[in-house]
Amino acid sequence: RARLDSVVVVIDADFFVHNCFIDKSKKSWLEKAAKSLKGVLLNQIERADIVLVNKIDLINDDQKNTTQEIVAHISPFSAVHFCSFGNVPLQFILDLQKNSVECGNVSHEKSAENFHVSSNGRNHRKNLPNTKPTNFSHLEEDELSQFTFKFEKAIDLALLQDWLIADLPEGILRVKGMLAFQQKKLVKFVINVSGRKRVEIVNSGQWEGPKMSYLVLIGRKLNSEEIRGQFKGMERQTFLEKSFEKNEMEIAANLLESENLFERVGREEGMVCFRFTGKGLYKLSPDELKIKHGVDLNEVNLAILKAVNCGGGCVLTHFDFEDDVIGLGWAIRGKISLG
Repeated sequence: RARLDSVVVVIDADFFVHNCFIDKSKKSWLEKAAKSLKGVLLNQIERADIVLVNKIDLINDDQKNTTQEIVAHISPFSAVHFCSFGNVPLQFILDLQKNSVECGNVSHEKSAENFHVSSNGRNHRKNLPNTKPTNFSHLEEDELSQFTFKFEKAIDLALLQDWLIADLPEGILRVKGMLAFQQKKLVKFVINVSGRKRVEIVNSGQWEGPKMSYLVLIGRKLNSEEIRGQFKGMERQTFLEKSFEKNEMEIAANLLESENLFERVGREEGMVCFRFTGKGLYKLSPDELKIKHGVDLNEVNLAILKAVNCGGGCVLTHFDFEDDVIGLGWAIRGKISLG
């Protein structure tokens, strides 16, 4: 049994460096950088005992060093650890304080204990006098709201692409959930949107048991009725019913094959699926690239997927095909074209 006995804050490194005003030419740049954060993020860092700077694979060494300086300026007594995919040794965050107070199975949302944690990490779990049980939501304190929508049927992936690229509501900080798409009804796709609108649509294998399609949105000043209307509209419209140009697939295919850098892979209804090969550039087959130069095209295509889905102008989906080939998918017939 282990206990989380410190306040742990996780920072999205990429989001942090791109939303923090940094001008090292100014003498008081650290103070100005800290003040530029404001709100929730600044408050959380100030109160942290441990700061995990996650997703450092998305930033360079200079940005990493700058992040460490800013965090240390905001909360000088906090321990700072850098990681990717949340991979950090548990001994860095668990059982750090031996404490005589036993809290049992306590929810951080509803608790009879009144905890006080100082910004220097030296005063954990101090019971204050005359306290009463509270029903406290950190979402409300941070002026955030949460909206959950359960889908009753599979939706068209093209509609989700359009929504993520062009219609994502302002104030959205996080989207997560699981969906079934009309293009692959038997497959469960895990959806994640975070940071600077980084999108992940991951094939998670076939559904087991009843399908539980849903999306959870967290953000500021969310218009739940408007969002509900958008999602219900997705349920009503099927990609087979939408009007589209017969040659849309050919246009997308010609675009991809114009410079002989990509090749079509697999056949998915309503989708154009492809992968980068670089054949027109390197004049080598995938096998030759791997044998002679150690280039794994699956890893290259996953890197392309990650880079494209961070850009905000396109959303691609990861598909696994025969012979251990990873392909990228774009759903056609949406209002946004691949070109």
